[in-house]
Amino acid sequence: MTSIIKVNTIADIGNNTLLETNGSGSITTNNIGGQNTPFFEARRSGAHSFSAGTTTKVPFNVAHIDTDSAFDTTNNRFTVPSGKAGKYFFYATVYQEVPSNDDRIFLHYYKNGSTQYRTGLWGKTSKCSALASVYFDLSVGDYVEVYTNTEGSGTVNVDPSDIYTRFFGMRIIGA
Repeated sequence: MTSIIKVNTIADIGNNTLLETNGSGSITTNNIGGQNTPFFEARRSGAHSFSAGTTTKVPFNVAHIDTDSAFDTTNNRFTVPSGKAGKYFFYATVYQEVPSNDDRIFLHYYKNGSTQYRTGLWGKTSKCSALASVYFDLSVGDYVEVYTNTEGSGTVNVDPSDIYTRFFGMRIIGA
């Protein structure tokens, strides 16, 4: 014997809709399993230069998206807000000059002020991108920043276009 329960809405005790169907097989969920927030996307606005051979924080000074107001454009970092500890996914890319076509550029992720991940790329043209994605287990108050450096000497210019230099992240639900 088969039992069938037919409903179009499932709500909690406060009458908040958790699941809803339109009767044609399409289901809309609200807050089931949580949401991948906080989510942010920060970008560069304007030119940025640094000396080759030094590790420099990338000044992401525009928070294009910031669901929980957790990205600080003054300190150029993401800080885990209250109640949002967990696993986080981050992606960053920095498009910059390479002093010599054989120099490497590096992208560093810092957690609470120290390097947690570093990747490098050989520059084969006068400009190229360093990019990396990572995940971290973070507690409330932990912060993540992006740094870059380039081998060689002289001044390195980071492309001011927000298309090529950006940093985003989000909390991973269910991991």
